[in-house]
Amino acid sequence: MIPTKAELLGFLAAEGNEYHYSRSHDRFFSDRGPAGKWYRINYRQNAIEFTNVEPVIQQRFYDLLVKVYGKQKSSFGSRYRIRIRRKHMVSDLLHHSRLGSLQWQVPSEVLKSKDEKVKAAWCRGYADGDGTARPYEVDFDSTNRSGLEQVQDLLQSLGISSKLRGPYLRGPYLDRFTLAIPKKNLPRYAELIGFNHPPRKHRLHEALKKTPVDREP
Repeated sequence: MIPTKAELLGFLAAEGNEYHYSRSHDRFFSDRGPAGKWYRINYRQNAIEFTNVEPVIQQRFYDLLVKVYGKQKSSFGSRYRIRIRRKHMVSDLLHHSRLGSLQWQVPSEVLKSKDEKVKAAWCRGYADGDGTARPYEVDFDSTNRSGLEQVQDLLQSLGISSKLRGPYLRGPYLDRFTLAIPKKNLPRYAELIGFNHPPRKHRLHEALKKTPVDREP
């Protein structure tokens, strides 16, 4: 696992979805036999979609795709999303983790990595997609408790402690959980992970101005 791919997978955990299509139709081939012949055509396609309204994040995601898989035909459209259809790309990405609000997880290759840059890159992608920077903490909201617990373990391995809160009832919607990194750990978070998302990057910078830093006596 390399950092660029880890960040790509973090983005998809936050705001990626997988789609599986299966359709069939009848088609007549006039050149098959003396009188032609009807055939049943079965069509299957798997796709991955990433959605984000922030232009900087759209460009970052696209650049990561190019770095990992080469030149792309797909691009972000007017609905702020990009759909990945190439079979080898979809298969490879879903090999690391299923996608969707209740299915995403931190890939085992990231959790077990000995490279802090790989772990930090996944966290950065996830934070740029699903994180919130506040004056007193950085937090992540999700309906996927087990996924957030894996993020908590990943952060802890980087020396960043966090607290899991919830569930918060949101009937008729699924309950949500919040993983919060307290203010005292924001300098470490900023040093290793940070944000590419411009407003969140700015808010984190402002929060750090008000965060006391330990100094040698």
